[in-house]
Amino acid sequence: LSKLGHKVVGVEIDPKRVEAAKRYMKEYKLKSNGVIVGNLINLPFKDNYFDAIFCHGVVEHIDDSEKSVKEMTRVLKKGGFAMISVPNRYTSFTLSKLLLQGFDRILGTELWNVGYEKSFSQWTFKKMISRHLKIENFVKKEVQPGTTFPAYGKILRAIDKPLWLVGRGGGWLYAWCQKQ
Repeated sequence: LSKLGHKVVGVEIDPKRVEAAKRYMKEYKLKSNGVIVGNLINLPFKDNYFDAIFCHGVVEHIDDSEKSVKEMTRVLKKGGFAMISVPNRYTSFTLSKLLLQGFDRILGTELWNVGYEKSFSQWTFKKMISRHLKIENFVKKEVQPGTTFPAYGKILRAIDKPLWLVGRGGGWLYAWCQKQ
């Protein structure tokens, strides 16, 4: 978006990742109004500030996910667009995550190292978003597990197939929304 002339601002809760993002932006010669340390439930911007918001894979890491959607709506201009995505609860990815977390508890390992994360059913995600924004388009997208362990990925994809047949599959749920 920056290369297309848009003003881009990044918000990240981890200061180390903010510094890494700044290095990448400099390396790739990207213009930006900055990458800042911030929290999605208390954004440091005035009301109606942004024309568009892109939030992929963040809401599920916040205990009060609805509060984060409400906060994004606050800083989005009337008529502005938001793309928000979360992991689908009904997928082999969730099963895989639960297995890894179980191994971590039993063996004291860190196979699941992304911290707190929840997943959403299509219904709960749509309901949460619709309380704040108008959903213009909703898509389920398959994940491709097993890049590190291909045989494991084949098993997970085989588990996902019946979920797609009954309309529940899809590793990620994407909502393209507009503020009314």
